Amino acid sequence: MNVSTQVAELLDVLAARFGTTAEYLWATMVRHHVIEGWLQVAAGGGLILGGLVAGGFAYRAHQAVRRLIDLGRGTGETGYSWDARLRDTKGCRTFLLCVFGGLVLIGSGIALTAGLQQILIPEYYALQEILRVLQ
Repeated sequence: MNVSTQVAELLDVLAARFGTTAEYLWATMVRHHVIEGWLQVAAGGGLILGGLVAGGFAYRAHQAVRRLIDLGRGTGETGYSWDARLRDTKGCRTFLLCVFGGLVLIGSGIALTAGLQQILIPEYYALQEILRVLQ
């Protein structure tokens, strides 16, 4: 018995269990994978937008701290050099922002790629799901 007949028999058994036809079940499985693909694309886009928003907040926070330091420098009330402290941590902040940005980019790329594949070839993923049941 080859794989294609096993898949057809399994699809018929699943359709009988759900009280429908194999053709309707196949169309439903394909639509399910298209919808799942769109959800993954939306998740990837959300990751990109979230990363941009977080980067914008980090930039604005850095500007606010710089402005506070400039205000404190004018009054001369504190003997602590915040300016020197910020210069010392600039490399660390840049590294952390690059790591965060890289992780967001990699995660969104994976989600977008997987989602687009499910949108473009949903039959492959539906067949893969049936073959997983066969094993």
